[in-house]
Parts: sequence; C-alpha cells; structure tokens
Amino acid sequence: MSKLNLRPNGFRPKRENWVPSIQTIQLSDNLLCFYDGRTRAGEPIFAETDENWPQVDMDLGTCCYVLYRGDEAVVFDTMIMPEQAQYVRNRMESLGVKKFTVIISHMDLDHNGGNAVFADCEIISQKGTHDVLAKHKELIESGGWWGNDNEFWGPPAINPFVLPNTLIEQDTKRTLAGFELELLHTKAHQFGGNLCVYIPEYKAMIVGDIAEDSCIYVGEADDILISIDETKRLLDFDIDYVFPMHGDPNKIAKGAYDKRFIEAAIVYQQRLHSRMHEPGYFDSELDDYLGEYIREGVLTPFEPYYGIHKVNTRYVYKHWVTKRKK
Repeated sequence: MSKLNLRPNGFRPKRENWVPSIQTIQLSDNLLCFYDGRTRAGEPIFAETDENWPQVDMDLGTCCYVLYRGDEAVVFDTMIMPEQAQYVRNRMESLGVKKFTVIISHMDLDHNGGNAVFADCEIISQKGTHDVLAKHKELIESGGWWGNDNEFWGPPAINPFVLPNTLIEQDTKRTLAGFELELLHTKAHQFGGNLCVYIPEYKAMIVGDIAEDSCIYVGEADDILISIDETKRLLDFDIDYVFPMHGDPNKIAKGAYDKRFIEAAIVYQQRLHSRMHEPGYFDSELDDYLGEYIREGVLTPFEPYYGIHKVNTRYVYKHWVTKRKK
C-alpha cells in the first residue's frame, strides 16, 4: 500500500517502541468507541517510512465499538494490532465484563488484527471474509505481501492470527449482551463482503467500511455496481446514527453521522463509475465528487482521503476500461 504515500514526512520508530494512545468516547450508557490515529498527525507510530499498511490506517484514523450490558460485551472489529485490542479488552474487563463476542466487519487487517486477544471468544464474520483470511493466513503471520496483485497487505506480521469461528451467509438476528442485533450480510466494499450491524434499540447502524469519512476505499472495483446496490439496502432501515470505523472522532463524539452518510458513499461510487471516461478523470479531486456533502457537513474533508480518491480512480479505470480493452 506504499503507493498511497499519504503522509511521508516525520520519523516513525519501529513497532517495538510503539504504544497505542486510544481515545475512549462514551456514546451512550452502553456503547463506547475506542479511537486511535488521525488526530496524531506526524506523531511516531509504526515504522521509519510509510511503506506499511498500519501507518496508512493510523493516518486515516481507526476505531472499534463496544456494546455492553452487565458482564457481557460485543466488540465490533478488533482494530489494527493486538496492542490496541488488548487495551480494549482490559478496559472492558475493568468495567466488569466477563464474556465477549466479537463481530468482524470484513477482511481488511485493520479490522481484525487484534483477533488473537479474543481467541477464547466467539468471533463472527461473513463466510466470505473468513475464507479470504484463511487463504492468506500464512502470509498474514509472516508479514508477506498479498491482496490486489500482491501489493496491498504486507509487514508487519500478525502472529498468531486468529480466524473467525462463527460464519454467516445471510442476514442473521442475534441477541448479544442483552441487545437484539441484526447482522446484515452484504457483498459490498471488499473481497468477502462487509458485515453491517443494525441496533434497533438505538436506531443505529455500525457500517464497517461500507461508508467512511471523507470517502470510502473502493477495494473491489470490478464489483462496484454490486457494492452500490448492496449499500442502498441499508437505507431501508430506520437509522438515526451511523457509526463508521474510519471517521472524524469529534463528529462521532457529538452524535456520529446520519443516514445521508450512507447516501454519500452510494453517490460517490456512482460518480466514480459514471465519470471514468470523462477528460481529467485522474486529475479530479474529492470535492468534485462529494462537494455538496462536504459543504452541508455530512462529510468532513480530511487530507489523506484526497490520496484515497486518486487510488480509487486508478482502480475503477483499471477494472472497467483497461482490462476490457485487452
């Protein structure tokens, strides 16, 4: 993922010198957000260069959510590294939690890198997510390169890497930590799909990476039309709050995002696909695609996502134009 080169400046020591600096955001009496990155621009994190995936994700900012009641908790994604997941588990245990259930949104390692901390727990994912991770488990544990043309995921190694152990292949209802949850199976965003969770009691949707602030990363560009249709399905739910794994911590703390946040992700993908033959496609800026959502405060412009947009245009053009000419 070094091609992004989102934030090349600043010395970054090796991981053994790194300690997570996590913000804990109290969203309700029973819902916490654990947030790391984004607001620490230029602060040392993982390596001397940006040629590693954790650095990119820390620059974007990443988080997990924990829904809890009594001595039970549901952890939504386990963040980038075991150190972060251990922080989350320690904090929840200090609040009296004894039983954890983990729900993994999708295969990207910044959402499941801390799974080993919850190896003694039920870890739920879509079957497609499990299958992608199982296929590359040895490379994940050795820090080898894999992903899109073996250029996406690489060092540092996550060893041991623990796979999900409960797999779903359709929308599924579960009662966990005293909450009725709807686990929504989608084929959006990434290989293996993206699992979203609706919490009816809060009218809240935890969306993984199906929507981000400032824009989504189009991981599976050849299936962008499927991703659009699958994301549209979320709009059928009665939603007051949308919680992404990559968002503005200040906005999350003030009540998160509303339904238009999901709409913006749909519109962005539609425009990426419909404009790929227009002159200047590769020179376009994020504001050209999401300007009205930025102006109206639905999205918060954040510098690294301007680089993500450039990557998205390359991926979409490669899959929909270059490959079809061959």
